[in-house]
Amino acid sequence: MKNISEQIAEIISNDQLKQAFSAWREKAQAIRLLPEQEIAPVYFEAFVHRSFQNEHSQVKSNYERLEFLGDSVLQTWVSTRLFHHFHDAEGGLSVRRSAIVNENNLAQIAKVLGFGEFILLGKGELGDEGYNKSTLLSDVFEAYLGASYIQLGDIENVFLLLDLIAERAKLSGVNIFSESFANDYDDKTRLQNLVMQKFHQPPKYESKELNESEYKFEVELLINDKVVLNKKTNSIKKTQKELAKLALEKELYK
Repeated sequence: MKNISEQIAEIISNDQLKQAFSAWREKAQAIRLLPEQEIAPVYFEAFVHRSFQNEHSQVKSNYERLEFLGDSVLQTWVSTRLFHHFHDAEGGLSVRRSAIVNENNLAQIAKVLGFGEFILLGKGELGDEGYNKSTLLSDVFEAYLGASYIQLGDIENVFLLLDLIAERAKLSGVNIFSESFANDYDDKTRLQNLVMQKFHQPPKYESKELNESEYKFEVELLINDKVVLNKKTNSIKKTQKELAKLALEKELYK
């Protein structure tokens, strides 16, 4: 049986983008978690990986812009829930938040929701089983939240959606506000913990746009308000993780 990426690619190859969306939407009804949540075209975009877009010129966008929006929505929701449930100081709340929204944990939630089944991948990513990769699953989860914010039209509706997701995850054994869940740190979270202990403020990641053909951005990592690493890139999130990993290896937090 063909993977959904192969099925949709076949329809698109016949210049039937609308039919492709309809076919995808019919299969992806499982991502509809609220009664008022229509599976609009923006959700199709939220599940399109760059590799799929690159192979099909009819597809004009992928999930990356929605991921950016969804990341902000998720950060706000987690911050709000932590503020009301824990009495830690600002630094402690920041550590908890980073622990919750790290890549591995978001991928767990995406797996609980079955998102991997609906991601549209190019042939290379499909061959590498990209639908099982934590990085890709966490990105799609954030893109889904960005799409939900656009489709539902109100941040409180998205908060309701996230509350529902958290409850569904908890029933599946994934309690995102538990201490054990927060212990599954990624490199950015580990670096933040170490920097907070030393300087009582988190590391910062600053990015600026470049007017270059090869790279779109330059990302800087600041510790104690000093730039310790920088790198030119086309992916801000990926580069932030790379800089955090390098800072850990070089022990730049000391």
